[in-house]
Amino acid sequence: MNNEKKIVEKYNRSIGVKKEPSYPGATPQQFGKLAERLERNRQQQGKTTRVDEFKKGFNKVKKLIKQSTPIKIDIPTVTIPDPIIKDPQQELRTHRFNKMVEDLQREKLREQSSGLAGLIRKKFI
Repeated sequence: MNNEKKIVEKYNRSIGVKKEPSYPGATPQQFGKLAERLERNRQQQGKTTRVDEFKKGFNKVKKLIKQSTPIKIDIPTVTIPDPIIKDPQQELRTHRFNKMVEDLQREKLREQSSGLAGLIRKKFI
């Protein structure tokens, strides 16, 4: 693999093809807008404008960051269960049960509040 790269690079150099950087450069318009924003920011902060330092900062070529190899993550497959379908008979049973509970509570309250217990206002258990 490395030998192939070297051969290709050597051939490209021999025919005059320049290797372009792997990062895109800014257009002159983008650079100008950036300069305006930086200058406005400096003025708002009350700092002086140093054109020399500004030029030095942008003429430096940054080293490219080596890309790391991607980490393989095993994602388990998830099975979604079928939705629970309510059975009409089960709903009817649930409704009857809830009605029985309500009836029992009403009956218990009626027994506690009628007769002697209702006059005394005490609960007999």
